Amino acid sequence: MELFKFDSTGPHEIQVTGLHDYNSVSISGITDCQGKVEDVFNLSESVYVYPIITKDKVFIHGIRSKTHVKVYDMAGRIIMEKDIGSDTNEILNLAAYGTGMYPIKITTRGNTETFKIIKQ
Repeated sequence: MELFKFDSTGPHEIQVTGLHDYNSVSISGITDCQGKVEDVFNLSESVYVYPIITKDKVFIHGIRSKTHVKVYDMAGRIIMEKDIGSDTNEILNLAAYGTGMYPIKITTRGNTETFKIIKQ
């Protein structure tokens, strides 16, 4: 575990590389009233999904082979479904949907990964 501490209110960036399997990121303020963001994400075969918290667009990068994407609402209904070709990146637009959490299932070569996206 590595801890980063910032003492100012300006913008900051932390870049992490070399991640494998399941990884956890937690961001919090000095007091609980400042809120806390915490999520677990899975990186496999270099496919990654970001941002975890969004107002509209979600980016999928690192697709190397034919991929199937399904986006669900919290009731488990499929609200978006796409087939994506190999060696491409994809943008999912959630602007038309309400606030909440949207699980995204990405299936490549028979392996399925689920990412949780929070729409504000």
